[in-house]
This record gives sequence, structure tokens and C-alpha cells, in this order.
Amino acid sequence: PVLDLSRGGVRFLTQKPLKFKSKVVLQVSIPGERVPLNLKGRVRWSSFNPGKSYKYQAGVQFNPYGEEKNQNYPGALVKIIALEQKFIEPTNGDTTDKGSEFSI
Repeated sequence: PVLDLSRGGVRFLTQKPLKFKSKVVLQVSIPGERVPLNLKGRVRWSSFNPGKSYKYQAGVQFNPYGEEKNQNYPGALVKIIALEQKFIEPTNGDTTDKGSEFSI
């Protein structure tokens, strides 16, 4: 399960620790989208999540977006920006929880 998602990276729960600096390709399923986002990145941290059903949390920084090898498809960036606008905390004091259900 995804805890945080932004254009720069993702924090999620996992059953196994991930090796620092390892390259990963993540498939992020988004509610309402038929095709998951395939995002390339690098593990920036992984930590034990004591007493939880998922034993670890991890943070992955996404590769740049573009058309070159090992870059992420620019269309993924467009979708992430749209999600940020949909789920971001309002700045006008409204703290209504809009909910999020992403998964990897």
C-alpha cells in the first residue's frame, strides 16, 4: 500500500526490506485508472515498521521524466500532478479527508 505519492517519489509499505540505492520499477495502481503507472526509481530508504502487518516502509525517488532511456514516461507525470491537485491538503483551512487508495 502507498502512503505518500508525489511527482518526486513514493513512500509505501512492503513485506521485505529494500536495498539502499537499488534500482526499482514500480507499478502503481490508481483508483479509476485501468492501467497502472510504471515508474522507475531508486530506493532512498527502507525502515522496519514494528508491530504492523507490513514489516517495512520504503521510500523511492523517481527517475526524471522524459523520452530518454531510464526516464519515466512524461504522461505519468501528468497523472501524478492531477492526483496531487485532487488529493492535496487544502490551504484554506478545510481539512476534509478526501481519502486515497493507491497500491503497488
